[in-house]
Amino acid sequence: MTVADGAHYDSDRVTINADSPNVAPNADAGHDQNALTGSVVNLTGSNSYDPDSGPSPLSYVWSFDSLPLTSALSDSDIVNNNQANATFTPDVEGTYLVKLTVSDSDLSDEAIIRIESYSSDVDRKSTRLNSSHTDISRMPSSA
Repeated sequence: MTVADGAHYDSDRVTINADSPNVAPNADAGHDQNALTGSVVNLTGSNSYDPDSGPSPLSYVWSFDSLPLTSALSDSDIVNNNQANATFTPDVEGTYLVKLTVSDSDLSDEAIIRIESYSSDVDRKSTRLNSSHTDISRMPSSA
């Protein structure tokens, strides 16, 4: 770059580095599920991704957003709750809302799935016929 005022001039080099901004990852907790009380539920977050692959590899945290009133479960009952894929076992009938949070160490995203737990397969089939499907809730947020 050269600057001049008519009588004097001066030159210098200027370097401009432009970095792309970090883009938030996309959490995908899979589909809503029906399950038998006491049976293992598989939670699948492996379809989550980071469009710009950084600044760090994705980290995962599964947690309960809501539990049936009489459930004794806590987040620590989710096996492998810091992995893309995890499991838990419903302890009572009812609705479990399970949240997956994925982070690239700078930004994060969340997805919530609904697990309906039934005491028998007959209860599950009759309730499913009388209810509508619940879509995955997506709530972007920053870390």
